Amino acid sequence: DLLARTLLPPAQPAPAEQVEETPEALERRARLLWHRVALAPEDIFVMYIAALLHDTVEDTSMTISRIATGFGPTVASLVDGVTKVTSGARSSSAGSRASRSRQDLRKVLARAATDVRVLVIKFADRMHNMRTLEHMPPNKQRRIAEETRAVYVPLAERLGIHIWKTEFEELCCKYLNGYAFDLVAEQRATSKAARERNLRYLRNYFGTLLIDFQADGSIQYIQLLEEPIHTQLRRWSERPTELNGPPPVPIPRIKVVARDRDMCWRILGKIHQLLPPMPGKLRDYVSSPKENVYMSLHTTVLMDGAAVEVYIKSLEMDWVAEYGVVGDLRR
Repeated sequence: DLLARTLLPPAQPAPAEQVEETPEALERRARLLWHRVALAPEDIFVMYIAALLHDTVEDTSMTISRIATGFGPTVASLVDGVTKVTSGARSSSAGSRASRSRQDLRKVLARAATDVRVLVIKFADRMHNMRTLEHMPPNKQRRIAEETRAVYVPLAERLGIHIWKTEFEELCCKYLNGYAFDLVAEQRATSKAARERNLRYLRNYFGTLLIDFQADGSIQYIQLLEEPIHTQLRRWSERPTELNGPPPVPIPRIKVVARDRDMCWRILGKIHQLLPPMPGKLRDYVSSPKENVYMSLHTTVLMDGAAVEVYIKSLEMDWVAEYGVVGDLRR
């Protein structure tokens, strides 16, 4: 499901979030997903096969040579790339465990240098581990979350895979900053109805503000987002005098996806004509992209005295910003 939402061509709708977890529901979900996978390009199809087999060498009697015989050398190479080099070692000491983790990561990165699909499978495996971490004992939750924050979050940032970086950070925050995370989550649940009304108001306001650009197709779409909990907590920690008070409210975010690069600047000018920008909050990553090739215009404007973050990108920029190196596999 994770790979499908991230890698299949965007023209095909992503699978809906599944609430049911009965065996019958999971089978229906698997059949639907497999149909989508079978229609994917060859390189994606091969990656899915490898993803399904990624744990078999470590957890069963299966060997890389048998996988090569049954599924081909490319699938075998991908599975070998994500198989731990020290899968037979059973020492439980923290030092030996850290050493094994470093060896395994070096192997993945070395293989990813020649085939990035190895890294994609490894990321998806770690994401699944993080999403099911609640079933682990507390000490293991913390260890895995610390490793994810130290290794996978900066790696996802470096590779520009924003869609995974954000979720990694959110899940790490949940297990490493549990009390504060729960406090903010409870506050957000209490204020959910009011925030949703505000978001609808913002959507209507910006839709009216930019109606001319939407009418002629200059704007592809406008998306309303909300600040994730981990950045909300970061803002809270940066204000020591407010730590004894309630957490800051989440800042609403508006993402405007334009037709092309030049249109981004025109939209920014239109917004600044009517909404005052906050000093020092304009970031031009279009003229000066980040090292991970991220491109966007960022600004924070004041609306009725409250801050609203605005992100303006072209469709191509948005694609790269969300998926990074994975975006090339989706093309």
